[in-house]
Amino acid sequence: MGTWLVGNTQPSKKYYVETENGRRGEAEGISGIFNLIIDPGYSETEDISTKALMWILILRQNAISLAQFGQRADVYDGLGKVFSNYEQEGDLEFGDEMPLLLDAWSEETTIASLLFTGFIQLYVKDNSLQGYELLSPEKMEGAYPTDFKPPHQREN
Repeated sequence: MGTWLVGNTQPSKKYYVETENGRRGEAEGISGIFNLIIDPGYSETEDISTKALMWILILRQNAISLAQFGQRADVYDGLGKVFSNYEQEGDLEFGDEMPLLLDAWSEETTIASLLFTGFIQLYVKDNSLQGYELLSPEKMEGAYPTDFKPPHQREN
């Protein structure tokens, strides 16, 4: 289970997450993180197909947010591309760069995609430091280029 933190409450569980809109929460595992950012019933869902649809939907939402910044994004699942923000959003202007690839293959790739785009920041409890360490996409097996900055963090 995941729990949203209120006020100045300090996290105590293994993972601490901050969303792009400033909400803070904590969870013991990845399912708990998804309980916070997708649906409170996520961890109770046993069907992997249903979970996969949830991963696609959160990344689709993320791609739509990126469209506001003119950033192209494609959402993929295990079978191929399932959504493209620049093909659906005809009135928006997009840059010429290659689209970001948001990967809904698994819980881990979905989290990595959300980290990569800045949709969430995820911290892991570090008992040796008695605090939390920011988990970055670079620490997730180099799945994304290290010089990328999400559109909302770029200098104009």
